[in-house]
Amino acid sequence: MVILTAGRLFVLLKRGVMRVAQPVLYIIPSFDAAVGANINFAYEGEQVFANELVIYDNETGSQVYSQKTEWMRTYHTINGGELQNGKYYYCKLRVFNKAGEPSSWSSQKSFRCFTTPQFEFSNVTTGQIVQSSELTVKLSYRQAEHEPLNTYTVGLYNANHVLVRKSETRYGVDLLEYTLKNLEDGTQYYLRAVGDTLNGMTADTGFVPFSVKFITPNYWTYVDLSDNHDGTVRVSCNIRTVTGRLDGGGNPEYIHDNHMVDLRKPGQRVLFDDGFTVQGNFTIKLLGYGFVVGEKIMELIDKSNNTLSLTYREGWAATNSIMGSAAITNKACIATDDIMGVKIGYIDVRCESESHSLVYTIHSTAMPVLTDGEEYLIQLRRIGEVCEIKVDKRNIAAVIEAQNL
Repeated sequence: MVILTAGRLFVLLKRGVMRVAQPVLYIIPSFDAAVGANINFAYEGEQVFANELVIYDNETGSQVYSQKTEWMRTYHTINGGELQNGKYYYCKLRVFNKAGEPSSWSSQKSFRCFTTPQFEFSNVTTGQIVQSSELTVKLSYRQAEHEPLNTYTVGLYNANHVLVRKSETRYGVDLLEYTLKNLEDGTQYYLRAVGDTLNGMTADTGFVPFSVKFITPNYWTYVDLSDNHDGTVRVSCNIRTVTGRLDGGGNPEYIHDNHMVDLRKPGQRVLFDDGFTVQGNFTIKLLGYGFVVGEKIMELIDKSNNTLSLTYREGWAATNSIMGSAAITNKACIATDDIMGVKIGYIDVRCESESHSLVYTIHSTAMPVLTDGEEYLIQLRRIGEVCEIKVDKRNIAAVIEAQNL
C-alpha cells in the first residue's frame, strides 16, 4: 500500500509470508547412470540459494534419490552411480531463497537411464590413408539396453577441427553409411558422426583423423611445343586422370605397402566409368600379377558404349610356331609337353562397337614367367585404327621405390 500526504511518501508493507516462485524443470534427455547428468530448470523470482531434487522409480513409485544442493546455479548435478541404467524414473524439484524458505515443488518430469551407446566408424581407422577423392564411410551402433538410434549426421573437419561440410540428417533405421566426395590430395581431415537415440541420448564417434594421399602413377607423354610468333612458346600436354572405384562388395585390400590393390576375390573389380573415351589415340599402362584365366583384366566402356577389354588367357602352341619358338627363346613357357608343345600365357585385346558390328581383336606375345617379387607391365597403345599390346615384367620393389622418388 502506498500513501501520499503533504509531499511525503509513506510505504506500508502488509505483514505476511512472501511466496517463493515455482521452478520449472526442462525436458530431461536420457543419460548414462554411471556418468551422471545435470538436471536443468528455469526460475523467475528471488535469488536461488539452494535446490532440492527428489527422484522416484516409475515402476514402483518408491523414492530412490533425494539431495539438497546449496548453490545459486539453476541446475542440479546427479553424480555417477546414484541411479541404475535400464530404469525409468520421474522427479520433482524445489528451490530455496536466502532465508531458507522453499518454493512449491515443480511439476514432475520423467526420464530414462541407458548405457552410453557404442557408435563408431567400422571401415575408417585412426591415421588411415585414403588414396582417392571419394570415401564411403560405414558406421556401427550398439547399445546395451537396445535403445534404437533415431537420427545422425556425419561431419568432415579440417586439421583444426573446423567443420568443412556435414551430411543431411540421416535416420538410424537406414543403412549406416555416407559417401564423402571431393577429398583433396595431401590433406589431413577428421571425421565425426553424432546421433540421437529414440529417447534423446547422444551417440558420438568422437574425432577420427585420416589423411588423403592419391596414388601417383608413373607415366610418359609427349609434350607439344608451338611458336606463337610473339616471343612466346605454347606448351601442350594431353594428360587426363581417371579415378577408379571398387565394385563387387567389401572393402579394397591394399598390399605391398599400399601400392597395389588385391582384386583376386570373386566378383571384385575396379570401375573406371568416367573421364575417358575409347576413341582417338591413347596409351594405357597396367601393373599387376596373379591374373585369373579367362577373366577380364580391364574393360573400358565409353559414353558411346564402345568397349575395349583385356583378358588373360592360357593356351598351347606348337614348338615350331612363331608363338611357341618365341616362348622357348624368351623362357616364357608355363609348361611343356611332347605332343601339345608349350603352354603360354598371353593377353587378348578386343575392341567392339555398341552394335557389335565392328570387332577388332589382337593378342600379345607369350608373357614372361614371373619370379618372386616381380609383376607384369602391360602397355596398350592405340594409334589411328590400330592397337598394339606389349607385356614385360618389372621388379615390384623397384617400381615402388621409383614411385616414392
